[in-house]
Amino acid sequence: MEQEAIYLRVLTDLKKRINQQEFATLKLPDERSLAVAYDVSRSSIKRALNVLAQQGIIFKKRGSGTFVNPLYLKNQNMFQSTGHSLGVSDSFRIDGEAPAIELVSFDKQLADKDTQLALFWKKAKRYTILNDCVNCRVNFHE
Repeated sequence: MEQEAIYLRVLTDLKKRINQQEFATLKLPDERSLAVAYDVSRSSIKRALNVLAQQGIIFKKRGSGTFVNPLYLKNQNMFQSTGHSLGVSDSFRIDGEAPAIELVSFDKQLADKDTQLALFWKKAKRYTILNDCVNCRVNFHE
């Protein structure tokens, strides 16, 4: 019971700090540093970070660290209403089957500043944008 209260305290505080944009580079301190700063075990930190990742608020990049999702900062209401970062098609399953996707057209565009920030691209790259499709998920490819 106490362990649960500890991870929730860390989770609540980290979420508050993220909302206040306290992490200017969008990179969170490593787990060990967070454990020292909060004076808790690394398992409490891992549990809090896993919940934030499941909610789409942060993401972990292997070998680079843990980052705040810039899309969360831009549109927090979207994340708060669903409580997680599942795609639209996940909520439209009928008899266990996901709806099919029909691509009508697409083109490639040069990424604008917001897209570059969201994808952590240092320079503008071309990406595929789906213009017309039924129940599409946008996937960014270089």
